[in-house]
Amino acid sequence: MSAAGMPSIRTDLVRPVVPPTGCRADLDNLGDESTVNSLINPSIYTNYGLTSRDFFTPRTAETIRTLFEKIGYNFPNDSFEKIWKEGVEHDQTGLVCVETFKSLLTKYIAPPKITVDERDCEKKM
Repeated sequence: MSAAGMPSIRTDLVRPVVPPTGCRADLDNLGDESTVNSLINPSIYTNYGLTSRDFFTPRTAETIRTLFEKIGYNFPNDSFEKIWKEGVEHDQTGLVCVETFKSLLTKYIAPPKITVDERDCEKKM
């Protein structure tokens, strides 16, 4: 291994053949390492160990409802069932992913107002 760490060119893959007018950049050859920007400033999802696959994995109605209620959404009357049925039609898997439900939710229900008491923040410091 080189002194600076992992090389950015994959040696386990066959070198791509570049046509005479082509570009030498080949994303398949760069590997799956994170970018510098994502290492310096990771997203909140990365900090909690979530990946993009977690948002697109089909989930049950109970899981989706519990998740969104925990972040502050309230579902009056039968609004959850209406959104769920539309999500099932959209995803066509019999279940709904978090991303689909979130996009449908913005059409029907306003996002919850999250308030933070400054005294709680001072206690933690």
